[in-house]
Amino acid sequence: MAVSVTHAKVSTVPDSADTDDVRMSDWNDPHVVSGAENAGAAAAAVATHEGLSDPHPTYETSAEAAAKVTTHAGASDPHGDRSFATSAVSTHESDTSSVHGFTDTANVARIAGELSGTGASPTVASSHSGSTHAAVQAAAEATAASAASTHAAASDPHTVYQLESELRFHVTFAKTGAVVTTTDSTALRWYNRSGRTLTFVMVELAAVTAPTGAAILVDVNVDGTTIFSTQSNRPTIAISANEGNTTTFNTTTIADGAHYITVNIDQIGSTVAGSDLTVTVWMKG
Repeated sequence: MAVSVTHAKVSTVPDSADTDDVRMSDWNDPHVVSGAENAGAAAAAVATHEGLSDPHPTYETSAEAAAKVTTHAGASDPHGDRSFATSAVSTHESDTSSVHGFTDTANVARIAGELSGTGASPTVASSHSGSTHAAVQAAAEATAASAASTHAAASDPHTVYQLESELRFHVTFAKTGAVVTTTDSTALRWYNRSGRTLTFVMVELAAVTAPTGAAILVDVNVDGTTIFSTQSNRPTIAISANEGNTTTFNTTTIADGAHYITVNIDQIGSTVAGSDLTVTVWMKG
C-alpha cells in the first residue's frame, strides 16, 4: 500500500507559465513513497514473529541447552576417554621396573654405599664410602675440643691484640722553672689505685733548657725506697741534651693499694741547671 505525504501548508500562488520549473501546484501535490508498508502490516509481521515457538531454528533455545547439560551430568562417562586415563595412571603407579628407564635394582646400585633397601623403602647406610657417621663425628669433635683447649691454654692466642697485662699507664711529675735538687720528704706522691700490680717499663726525662757543666740525675722511689739500687741505672739527661730515659730497674713493680711513687732530683747542671723538667714513669699491667 502506498503512503501519501502532503505539505501542511498549501500555497495559493498561481503557477508560472514555464512547465520546466517546479511550480506551486507541483509543490502542493502529495508525495508518493514507494516500497513502504503501512504501520498495521509491520505490526502484524512482528506479532507473528514473536508468536512462533522457535522463530530462529538455527539457534539453540535455553530449554535445549538445559536438557543437554542434564544429560551430560547424568552420564556415567560423558567424556568417553576417562577410563583410559585412569587405567594409564594405575599402570604407571604399579610399574616399579622400567617405567622411568631404569629398574629398581639399578636404582639401588647407583646409590650403593649411600642408601640400602629398595627405591620404595630406602634406608640410610651406616657408612658413606667406608667411614661411619659416628666415627667421623667423634673424630671431628675430638679435633675441635683439642683446638679449643690449646687455644684457651695459650698465653697470647690473639697476638694482633694487646693483652690486658700489656696496657700502658703513665704518671708524670713536673718541675717548672730552674731545676733544683729535691729529697723524698718534699716530693709529690702518686698512689697506685689501679686495682692491679703494675710493672715498670720506662722512666723518661725531658727538659726545656738543657743542663751544662753536669748531667741531670733523677731517682724514682716506691714507698720511699729507690727502684734503682744500682744507682748507675738512674735516668739521666746528659750535658747539653734535652731528654733521657732508662728501662733497667732493680725494683720492677709497685703493688696495688697504699703504695706510692715519688721522684727525687739528685743532680742538676753545674753551669746551667736546666729548666722545666718533666719525669714520666711508664708502667703496664
